[in-house]
Amino acid sequence: MIYTAAGLALQAKMELGVSLNITRIVAGTGLSTDLENVESVTDPRQQLTVTGMDQRGTQAFIFAILSNQGLVEGYDLTQIGIYADDPDDGEILYRIAQFDRSYPISAEADFPNF
Repeated sequence: MIYTAAGLALQAKMELGVSLNITRIVAGTGLSTDLENVESVTDPRQQLTVTGMDQRGTQAFIFAILSNQGLVEGYDLTQIGIYADDPDDGEILYRIAQFDRSYPISAEADFPNF
């Protein structure tokens, strides 16, 4: 998972005292060749449920659940993006991950309780 350009700018503001406010985590199917400069997850398909956050030493962890509950159409997961509130710019894509291979996410009707 890497910082986007907007995420790095927010990170600098955090070093001056701004708090990190995660607004949502989104899963999508797209691919990008310039992840540092993307402003949103490509082809977003669903929002994950944030269940908690924790700090362990020098690392921060965000816990989230990806479920297919209510998902009508399956998709191939290739990106996950973390959005945060920037006090100057509003909601920004803070960090993004893009996978080397896709992970199939089934529709609820095809695989209940995924």
